[in-house]
Amino acid sequence: MSLYIIAIFALNEGKLARSIELFKCIADSVKKNEPDCLRFEIMSSTNAETKQEEIVVLETFANQAAVELHQTSDVNVAFFKTIMDEELLAAPPLFKATKSHGGLLSRV
Repeated sequence: MSLYIIAIFALNEGKLARSIELFKCIADSVKKNEPDCLRFEIMSSTNAETKQEEIVVLETFANQAAVELHQTSDVNVAFFKTIMDEELLAAPPLFKATKSHGGLLSRV
């Protein structure tokens, strides 16, 4: 059974471009090194209440071992160190483990 995670990162002002750059590094690593990470999609939005820019990442993993591999990868550990060192975040990240109840993922 697949595992679904939604990760939301509230950004400090002016930090969207740098944040996207760092997330793309993770995405590249995931594509090369994490075959059981089935989806790693980076999106951005503006929070309607706070007006803060956010990065939203939709992740799908084949199993719990894939989640653990992702969370402990050198690239992911370095990413979290960098976002803290560069003060990119306005608040701690929010991670939501979710369940699928149907719908349409893709027609392709």
